[in-house]
This record gives sequence, structure tokens and C-alpha cells, in this order.
Amino acid sequence: MSASVKNKSFTYAMVVASMVIWAVSYIWVKQALEYYGPFTLVCLRIFLASIFLLGISLIFKKLKRIKKRHIPVLFALAVFDPFGYFLCENYSLQFTSATVASVIISTIPLITPVAAFIFIRERLSLLNIIGIVISFFGVMLVIVKPDFTLATSPLGLILLFSAVLFAVAYTLVLLKLTKYYHVITIITYLTCISAVYFIPVFFTLGYNDFISTPLTTDLVLLLVGLAVFASSLAFILFTSALKVIGASKSNVFSNIIPVFTAIFAWWLLSEVITLQMIIGIGIVVGGLLLSQLSIKNK
Repeated sequence: MSASVKNKSFTYAMVVASMVIWAVSYIWVKQALEYYGPFTLVCLRIFLASIFLLGISLIFKKLKRIKKRHIPVLFALAVFDPFGYFLCENYSLQFTSATVASVIISTIPLITPVAAFIFIRERLSLLNIIGIVISFFGVMLVIVKPDFTLATSPLGLILLFSAVLFAVAYTLVLLKLTKYYHVITIITYLTCISAVYFIPVFFTLGYNDFISTPLTTDLVLLLVGLAVFASSLAFILFTSALKVIGASKSNVFSNIIPVFTAIFAWWLLSEVITLQMIIGIGIVVGGLLLSQLSIKNK
């Protein structure tokens, strides 16, 4: 096997690994919520992730000085993600299943082109539109029962779609910053700024929960998994692969996250996966693939 083939195989392995980590992170959050409330959990996750990312950035010398004009942008961007996004995502998992959450979050690549068309006038192709319509129908199959009642909590859905909107806003602004800085630099600064934002949240809503809950081996492993793997290493693996195979091919792999999450949720959480949900997940993934195909063609 040639070196180029080996390198390409390793690159694809990094992408798949990042997707599996992000998929199982929904399971880890559900399990960690048995110990901590959502505010305590998200604060600890961000605190630990900021320490880890800061250490990695300093060790590998990826932490670059930010230009003065970009400092306010970073502070504003951190409000969207990680702060707003993780608050909504973690809190929503108290009211909805891991599978439903992953399906709704997976629509971020679909909503982003629409927002880009509205706010920065990026072209929206016909396949983009078709993919959005198809995936929307798939989402409806996942969240609505055969009798047309919601299969999950309305509050959970509101929080999840809020997380999607935060992520879309974050993406549109982030695209501009990547022209000036390494992605690891941006992620590190945003996570550290978000950690500062979470300090008052922690002491107001999470401190009593934290000191009253004894640390166990399982809880420590869940926190490490969420902070080090889901919030740090998965981003580094995905970003490294993105540089080699490009954004279009990398983003296609994000379509498998709901599939992995459904499998893990059934296996580890004993979540019930109905035939209608399986069909809905398949339709969502198909719409996402169609949307990514349009990007690749362009």
C-alpha cells in the first residue's frame, strides 16, 4: 500500500472517529445528567475543555495573538457557541431523547446555506432547496407520532432549534475569522471566553449541585469524555482531516451522526427506536447527502 493511500485512509479514519465521538457525546450527556443538572454539567464541560485546549495550543504553539479589531468579534461569537449552543443542547436533553436531539442538530448544515443566502447573499442551489425540504419531512417523522402528536417535549424541541440557530450564526461569523487564524486558535479562544461567561452561571445555578454530588469513576469518565474528546479532540481530528480532503467531503460524514447516535442510544440507553424514526432518520440523512452533493458540484 502506497504512502498516499495510507495517509488518505488515516485521514478518513480521523473524520469517522470525530463523528463517532460526537454521536456518542449525546449518550454521555444523557448519562451525566443523572449526576448533575444541565447548568452544572455544561459549566464543568467548558471549564475542563478550556484548560485542555489551552494546554494543547501552548504545547503545539498554535495560540496566536488576536488582532484588536477581532477581539470584540470573538467575545460576541462566544455568546453563540459554545455558550448559547451548549446551554440549549444540554438543557434540551432533559426533555428529549438522544436520537431526536442528534437528528435536529444534524440539520445545521442544511440551515446554514439558507442563512448565508439571507444575510450574506450566498447562492442557494436547487439541490440545496430539495435537500432541505426532504430533510424537513424526515425530521417531522422523527418528532411526530402517527396520530400527529409530538413524540417529544415541545420545550426540548424549542431548545434544540435554538441551539441550531446559535450554531448557524456562529458558523457565518466563524467563516470570516478562519481567513486570519488557525482553527485551533479560534476554538481555544472561544472556549476560554465562554468559560468566563459560564462562571456566574456556575456559581448561581451549578455550585450547590456540584458540591453536593460525590465524584465517582463513572462521572469523571463522562466529564473527560465530554470535555476532552467531544469538545476538544473531535474538533482537532475533524479540522486536521478537513485540511486534507476539503470541506465538502468532510461534511458528508456528519450525516452519519444521527445513525450512530440512534445505535448507541438503543444499545446503551435502551431508547426505543420505532420503524417510523428509522425511516425519518434515513430521509434526513438522504436530504443532507443531497445538499452536500450540491456543494460538491459547485
